[in-house]
Amino acid sequence: MAAASSPACAAPLLRDGPCPVGPRLAVEFEPWRQAGYWKAMHDRAVQREALLQQEIEQLRAQLRLREQQLFGRKTEAGSAAALTPPATNLAATPRRRGQQPGRPRPSPTPTHGYARR
Repeated sequence: MAAASSPACAAPLLRDGPCPVGPRLAVEFEPWRQAGYWKAMHDRAVQREALLQQEIEQLRAQLRLREQQLFGRKTEAGSAAALTPPATNLAATPRRRGQQPGRPRPSPTPTHGYARR
């Protein structure tokens, strides 16, 4: 029964209230916590930039394709024109505007007494 009067553990009794080491650890640990946060944010930004660069390259490729389709050479039309002989019939070609060859000049417009400028 003598053992019952002595404490079962040699550790000191816990104090009531906050631990005095806790606030010190929080203050000393804060720079590492901040560094981890900003490193994670940087990694996310790098990943987001890589995705945007990939999207830009896809859009540029699509733009090149559309410009080629719109302004590029039309290979099928070019090859078909090369196979057909040129038109020698003058009636099939459209007439040029203005005075036609072989036609008389039009008569001058009567002025009816108005003075020329």
